[in-house]
Amino acid sequence: SFSLSLVVDGELVGLIAAHHETPRRLAHDTRSACGLVARILSEQLARSQDKRQQLEDNERLGAQFLLLRHLTMAGNIDDAVDAAADDLRRLLRADGLWCRLGGRVSHSGKVPHDDVVAALLAEVAIGGIWQTDELPAELGHPGGALVTRFHEDGWAVWFRNERRTETMWGGDPGEGWSDDGKSLTPRTSFAAWAESVRGRSEPWTASDQAIASTVGRGLLAHQQRQPTSAEDDFQHVVEGLARYAAELQMVNLDLEASNANLAEIAYVIAHDLRAPLRSIRSFLQIYKEDLEDASVEIPEEASESWEVIEDSAANMQQLLNALLEWSRVRPERLNRDIVSLDDAAESASRSFLSTINGLGGTLEIGTLGDVFGDQAMLRQVFANLFDNAIRYRSPDRPLAIRVSATRDHDRVEVSVSDDGVGIPEQAQEQVFRMFGRAAADDGERIGAGLAIVERIVEGHSGRVGLLSTEGVGTTFVLTLPLSAEGRATSR
Repeated sequence: SFSLSLVVDGELVGLIAAHHETPRRLAHDTRSACGLVARILSEQLARSQDKRQQLEDNERLGAQFLLLRHLTMAGNIDDAVDAAADDLRRLLRADGLWCRLGGRVSHSGKVPHDDVVAALLAEVAIGGIWQTDELPAELGHPGGALVTRFHEDGWAVWFRNERRTETMWGGDPGEGWSDDGKSLTPRTSFAAWAESVRGRSEPWTASDQAIASTVGRGLLAHQQRQPTSAEDDFQHVVEGLARYAAELQMVNLDLEASNANLAEIAYVIAHDLRAPLRSIRSFLQIYKEDLEDASVEIPEEASESWEVIEDSAANMQQLLNALLEWSRVRPERLNRDIVSLDDAAESASRSFLSTINGLGGTLEIGTLGDVFGDQAMLRQVFANLFDNAIRYRSPDRPLAIRVSATRDHDRVEVSVSDDGVGIPEQAQEQVFRMFGRAAADDGERIGAGLAIVERIVEGHSGRVGLLSTEGVGTTFVLTLPLSAEGRATSR
């Protein structure tokens, strides 16, 4: 067997394991290459987690503003808790909230009976926080709870319902042991095995616990503070927002550093592995020509294996080329200015006009105007979208590509539409991922073009999405800023 560990922040988050019927020895270069691939997968997982955390922080910043507004506008603490109960529950994506302050209880959503709540309150000291994603079975409430105690008679308890899951594993841990019962035998213990998990909720994250602690401190501070003027209340809200904005800025900086590190690793992998791959392909070709010159008859089975090797090497070359191209798109290195989208689209179209005309198709580009961006990178966006439309054209009708734009006060929305085969609904979330495919094809195309489109657009502080109907066509929608300050500009 051969395994690769996927590690994020020093924690094992995944394992890739390969097994063979007979022992095989892997060369050092092969193991090193696999190790590099595991590193970039780990970095990609870290980037995905950072991005998800950034989205959560953005959502919670808005929710915390609502909480501060409720606390500020309410005449007393009881009114404040009642008004904020639903927002407090949603803040932690909980199914229920139970809050007690000064002998008065408020709740929102689904809350278990009093015996369950009483058992949980005893777990926490003043100023403490306690959480579990699996409440004891004897409580009779499957799921999880997060408790914070911010006062002698002040608690907030969030509840999450049970989330039943079923995981497929590569082997039953109770099977496949050696005769002496001391070691696993990988070649016989990896039949698929389903594990059902019951009684657990979605785990509480460190961010959830930090938010709960902040809520407790906020409720306590509101209870203890003296009545103030409206100006003081407003200043309290402003200070809270400034604090959360500073925390969010730190998250964004960490995410940018993670993205840069990921791009650097991708470049090293793609660049350093191309040379040995070229040597492999060259020696294959030389060896094949030598055999042909010597009039050696190659068995049919060997000939088929040869083709598989050549196809795999060619596929690997495409993967490395795509990875290298993706790694070269560095948002922090974009050369941004007020540039013409019309020029970018027209320039990109010149490389495809002969192909489109040869297919009997059309390409229409409307008036797009100016944006604040990198001309060369925006040209690459259009080129990749045109190439995608040609690649996934419909065999039943002539290809038609249309590019148009609409403007808001500070942004432009660019649409690139085609009448191709469309994208199945279940595949639409995959198309912007590295090496994802927009539709079923002949297997020769490595899907990196749309991942590059997303990377470039997001590097411009923009967004990219799509609308697609299978068998009808696809429209990619790009939202870009009109200027450095987000103000409209005109030509």
